[in-house]
Formats: sequence, C-alpha cells, structure tokens
Amino acid sequence: MEDYGLIKTILAGIYSVSTGYDEGDAIQALDHDIHHNQEFSDRFKRELKLAFYDPSVSWKDWFLEYEVYPFEDEDHAREYAVKILWNVAFKDQSAPRRSSGS
Repeated sequence: MEDYGLIKTILAGIYSVSTGYDEGDAIQALDHDIHHNQEFSDRFKRELKLAFYDPSVSWKDWFLEYEVYPFEDEDHAREYAVKILWNVAFKDQSAPRRSSGS
C-alpha cells in the first residue's frame, strides 16, 4: 500500500497555511522542484498518478490534516488538488476522473 509520503510532505511543506506561502508562491516552488530535480519529478508524478486513481485517498482529509484548506466535500478538495498539484506536474494532461463508486 502506498503511503504518498512525498505528496504529504509537499502539502505540509509548501501548501500549509503555516508556511506563509500564498497559493501562487507554492505553485511556483513546486513547479521549480519538478523542473530542476528529475528524481523528485519522477517520484512525485508517480505518487500523484497513484493517488488520483486510489479510491482510498481523501484529498479533503489530507488538506485538513496538513492545514491547506478545510473543504466541505471531497469533490471540491479534489478539484483543488488538480489545480495545485496535477496541473503543475502534468500541464498538458487532464486529471483522471473520479470513479462513480467513490
């Protein structure tokens, strides 16, 4: 079972409100890391793909736990994950859709 440690580190380290970064600064920091560290980029993209297909992942819970934003529902949290994570890592690819069973 995947623990998604890198995604969680990114949420806590750059997207948490306690870091003081605004959304644009956090996105820019992630984009820089993706484009300047191939090992990081490969691992992050792999984790991100797994997370978006994993029905046990709750973006809402992660965003609350890592003090990103207290979303009311999973759909809005997932949309935000697409914006701040997926679209940064995969600029020209649409994020996977949620399965109807989730």
